[in-house]
Parts: sequence; structure tokens; C-alpha cells
Amino acid sequence: MNLLLLTAVEAADPLIRLRDDRAKHIREVLRATPGDQVRVGILDGAFGRGIIRNVSSSAVTLECKFEEIIPARSEDTLLLAVPRPPVLARCLTQAATLGFGQIILIRSWRVDKSHLASKVLAVPTMRQLLIEGLAQGRRTHIPALHRFDLFKPFVEDHLESIIPGGHRFVGHPSAETQTSKLHIPKTAAVSLAIGPEGGFIPFEVRALQDRGFQAVQAGPHPLRVETAIAYLAGQLHLLRNQSTD
Repeated sequence: MNLLLLTAVEAADPLIRLRDDRAKHIREVLRATPGDQVRVGILDGAFGRGIIRNVSSSAVTLECKFEEIIPARSEDTLLLAVPRPPVLARCLTQAATLGFGQIILIRSWRVDKSHLASKVLAVPTMRQLLIEGLAQGRRTHIPALHRFDLFKPFVEDHLESIIPGGHRFVGHPSAETQTSKLHIPKTAAVSLAIGPEGGFIPFEVRALQDRGFQAVQAGPHPLRVETAIAYLAGQLHLLRNQSTD
């Protein structure tokens, strides 16, 4: 946990008393004592500093001061074909850590229908996984979540209204274009589509390409879903940072 995240209700109190896993982390991992400072943030809000006022076996009390400026929410989107439940849990946490502002979960042809019944897809579970990712990456904005159980209706009826304009990419092992050949302006919003194990089928790739997604590949070696997300997101982030536009 690299950032202690608080709700807006918690942050409104002059003295915040924690009794959950956050308090345990402060006691057992940070080993903080009264007077120590910790990084804090308000969910969907500002960053700040918290001063530890009291530490006991049952609670931790801290006093927080927050910055006036709230960081902007990322306009980047991850379009993800639902993988196996344990993989999905890791992907959600990772996507929040990497800074995606929106996550769209879809069922593509290679997604087993049973995956859609997973407890990981319960809204409270996904929210907690995203918060864990934010705490790891020192971010405050919870990604917006959308779910569509049919690929074709999503692409034909919803994609354009949900995914913002900007640069769109779909990871595909046999794509001719490598990420190193791309040019992305520094301030451009990026949308990244990642298929399940085995990738999107040709029909799905073409459907995305018809809507402005450029097929890209990260090299000749197949990657696991969570690895592909991290690899391609890192490549696209690097390209934007190197851009002079």
C-alpha cells in the first residue's frame, strides 16, 4: 500500500479513526508511531498528508491535510475480454494501478460463458480490487466500469458512445504493426483492447478495426492477458512521454 485511501465521508472528520486493514498496514507494515506522516488520498479526490496521532491494537487515529487541486481523471480506456476469474482479479487491480480511467468488460467468442458467473464480477468485489490497485499506484480516481455480455451488440450499439475519441489500439499477436512504430501525441487519450487467452478471433479484430482500432503487436512471443496489459500500456505510455506534439 503506497497510498492510504479514504472516502470523502472519512476525510471530512478532523480526526480519522481506522480499525480495518488500513490500520493493520500502518501498524504492522509501516510500523508508524505518533508523529509519523503517511501519504493519503480521497477516493476520486485530492492527495494529502496524514499525521499519525495515536496507534493502538484496535485502531489508528490520524489527522489529514489535503491539497486543494484534485488530479484530473485519466481518459484512457481498457477494453478487456473477460478472462478466467483469478486472472480477471489481477487484471482489474493492475488496470487501476496503471491509470486507466475506464474499464469495459466484454464477452468475446473465446470467453467461456461460465466466467460471467464469477464472484469476481460482483460490483463490491471489483471495487475493492480497483481500490487495491489505486493504493499500489498512488492514484485516487476509481476507474469507471462497464460490462457487456455480447461482443457484437456492444461494438455496433455502444462502443462509440462510451469510448472517447483519440488513439485506439487492439493487441493482436499477428498484427503487422509493432508498438515501436507508433506515434501518439502527448495529450492523446488512448484506448487499448485486449482479448482473452488466444486473442480475439478475426471477425472481432476486423470489427474493432472498422471502428478505428489499430491492430498492434508487442513482439513474436505470446503473452498472458495480464502481461499483455502491462506491456502494451507501458509501451503506449512511453510513446506519449517521448512525443513532442
